[in-house]
Amino acid sequence: MAYKNREKPYTLIMLEALKKRMRLETKDRLNYLNAISGYEGEWQLDGRTERLKHCLVLNDLFLKNNGVSFQIDALVVTRKKLLIYEVKNHEGEYIYKEEHLYKIKTDVNILNPMYRLMRTKLLFEQLLRRNGYADFQVEAYLVFINPNFTLYECPMQPSILRASNLDRHFEQLAIGLEPLTQRHTLLSDRLCELIIPDEIDFDLPKYTYAKLKKDIFCLTCGAIVPSPLGKFTTCQHCLEVVPTTELICEHIRDYQYLFPNKAVTINAIYEWCGCKISKKRIRAVLKSHFESKGIGRGTHYL
Repeated sequence: MAYKNREKPYTLIMLEALKKRMRLETKDRLNYLNAISGYEGEWQLDGRTERLKHCLVLNDLFLKNNGVSFQIDALVVTRKKLLIYEVKNHEGEYIYKEEHLYKIKTDVNILNPMYRLMRTKLLFEQLLRRNGYADFQVEAYLVFINPNFTLYECPMQPSILRASNLDRHFEQLAIGLEPLTQRHTLLSDRLCELIIPDEIDFDLPKYTYAKLKKDIFCLTCGAIVPSPLGKFTTCQHCLEVVPTTELICEHIRDYQYLFPNKAVTINAIYEWCGCKISKKRIRAVLKSHFESKGIGRGTHYL
């Protein structure tokens, strides 16, 4: 059971919003592809951990110990053990050489992710001791989630899981799970209390309001869609159908993320959506799904 749900990373939210509205440079496009690949890989793992019984699953933990921050992609709390999962969604053929990973076709060097995993495990164990939970055994696993990933000449390591042996891993884990106690809930609550803001140095492209396209974009493929008039809106490019209210809400949230210091008003969203949606409809969506502040011309929404 997911005790702390996974949230879409801030970097990915921002790059998705910008990708539809401006031309991204090569570096930014690569950052976007890496971000979405990582997020999709983590969701694939979630599909397995959420089926486990007698455990609590905490996703996306950003923690700090003695001034050093670290991230846990997924933590599974069981009766006797705490299991850390670090997820990688690499694709293609790699070779393990001199404790590094090299992509065979490009010879791109990737720092061995086991280093980060062992660092995370050490910091997490120290954090547990400081909070009175030193008796829990911690296990850490590196998960190569993509079935199209191959790693040659890698020494046998039980802590490395590939797509081909994930089923067996979780089947064996499920067999030994026992009901949890209140202490496990208290531990999970304490870890959630210790979460810090994501401290990643966001390397986002520079943008201004004037240079961004104002229009309605498909939530799936990013193509411009016709004026949404009915209860549902269909993208003529990918044929995805979404509730029009959801479409409008997502465009409002994009505006909030990209311009946190700008007031969300009916006129602002009307312009942001390329003047394709009536102000009457925008007003209805804002009143139903957002909190109103101020009165008269000073009305804005949170």
